[in-house]
Amino acid sequence: GRDSPILIAVTSATLQEDTEQIARGLASASHDAGRYTAYVSLKDGTAQSTPPELGYDELTLFMNTTSRSALESNLPTWRATYDVIVADLPAMLCMPVGVHVARVADGVVVALVENRMILPQDEQLRAFLARIGTPIVGVVEARSRRTVGAKFLKGSMATRTQLSGLPQE
Repeated sequence: GRDSPILIAVTSATLQEDTEQIARGLASASHDAGRYTAYVSLKDGTAQSTPPELGYDELTLFMNTTSRSALESNLPTWRATYDVIVADLPAMLCMPVGVHVARVADGVVVALVENRMILPQDEQLRAFLARIGTPIVGVVEARSRRTVGAKFLKGSMATRTQLSGLPQE
């Protein structure tokens, strides 16, 4: 039989960390382990379709319309459908829906940029999760959003004009 569904939130204390790669990796590993998995993007932007070879479903709630009620209306369906739900949620405490996700999550994976000093936001996130009883189930090294953006632009078909504003390495 099917075990109880698990909701894992992948988050960070600041917007500096790139949580998407970690959340997608966790969703992929869950799928590879034989679990019916959903990757849920809880951030702004446009939905992207998941390539079929990834094996997990991709769901999106947009930050400009995401509210606690929108999450609450979707969560029972997700829990009835999937074995594992991985919610990609940058900077959990910076958004109202993040606080709600923390309360309903079975665990949280925290993304941290390597060699970054521990900030007050890190302690606030740890203390908040401890206070509401949501366990931190892992801390994973993340890439910096600045590095991700710069690498994407430099590696794309961007023109010299588009790149002219970037600092040169």
